[in-house]
Amino acid sequence: MAVFLSPVGGVAAQFFTNTGSVLTGGKLYTYAAGTTSPQTTYTTYRGNIARTNPIVLDSAGRVPDGGEIWITANAYKFVLKDSNNVLIATWDNINNSGPVVFTIDDFTGNGTQIDFTLTAAPYNENVTFVYVNGVYQNKNTYSISENTLTFSAAPPSNSSIEVMYPPTAQDITLNDFTGDGTTVAFTMSVAPFNETSTFVFINGVYQQKNTYTVVGTTLTFATAPPFTSKIEVVFT
Repeated sequence: MAVFLSPVGGVAAQFFTNTGSVLTGGKLYTYAAGTTSPQTTYTTYRGNIARTNPIVLDSAGRVPDGGEIWITANAYKFVLKDSNNVLIATWDNINNSGPVVFTIDDFTGNGTQIDFTLTAAPYNENVTFVYVNGVYQNKNTYSISENTLTFSAAPPSNSSIEVMYPPTAQDITLNDFTGDGTTVAFTMSVAPFNETSTFVFINGVYQQKNTYTVVGTTLTFATAPPFTSKIEVVFT
């Protein structure tokens, strides 16, 4: 099982009260995001020893037993209380600090079916990657409702359909543009983490990283995308 260093109290963290005193004997509860259902954390990167829930801080306000908190790919809610169970802080929808983790569902088209049931509900439509016979499908060719994927047109008979998505909240952004045959620079809504974290498609065809550059919020192609071409940029 893959585990990731927690953004909350991950390693060598020390907790304090709201007045700045060391939080001796404080309690850090871990739940599934948006709920009060306990969710397990772990003591090391091996993910084989579960922490107590709550995690009871030591006399220095630190996490005991190695000082590390490791979480799974699921989203968490952290609730911090003092030794008398008085609430100090809550952090919700906290994801792992590792790479985006994807679920992959595979289907076969029959030429008439447009609805396909995914194993889990994607966080939202923007974080889905859909391929039919290896060709990327633009977001406007399908819709997502809960765990149902609906195509606007049925994939061909015997076609291979692959759907990739993170089942929990991930910081993924989608920008759409239309080529005019001359423009090479396009302005994204926010700056990607780096160029490597971008996925660019023109008319459903993936663009190699050496065909464009990213500086700040500006995406610049080496060659202008064709007139009326659909450009989709997905990035973290």
